[in-house]
Amino acid sequence: MSNKAIKFSGKIWTFGHNIDTDVIIATQYLINDLEEMKTHTFEVANSDFAQKVQPGDVIIAGKNFGCGSSRQQAVDVLKALKVGAVLAESFARIFYRNAINLGLPLIEIQNPFQFDKTKNISIEISSDHIEIVNGLNHIILPPFPEFILELLTT
Repeated sequence: MSNKAIKFSGKIWTFGHNIDTDVIIATQYLINDLEEMKTHTFEVANSDFAQKVQPGDVIIAGKNFGCGSSRQQAVDVLKALKVGAVLAESFARIFYRNAINLGLPLIEIQNPFQFDKTKNISIEISSDHIEIVNGLNHIILPPFPEFILELLTT
């Protein structure tokens, strides 16, 4: 068992259901310059996102986050912006694998819109549990499997 833990906190950014990879990073911005690409993250859905997101901020979404094409750049830009995690009801399978392989925590949760967007959210991911604290919400979830925790902490 790993002793490693991931802890972060930040602002909540909410998006709806079926957020596809084209919404995360549009096709016309798929270039070889990640610094430039990340400035266009979620440009159509929330034009302020790329300029205002801070390290540790958390994305909350509904069902099927990351659907659409299997482009890794959708995860790359979120990692480059230092998004702490994405919490959603469900994730597209290929997006989930890309994110975990690249060290971006994705947490499936029932009723992801229960969180108070006016308050910061804190998350701790350890070998024992996943703990989410936001205002009056205090949720303990089962831990990731050890191999996923290793991918997230290396």
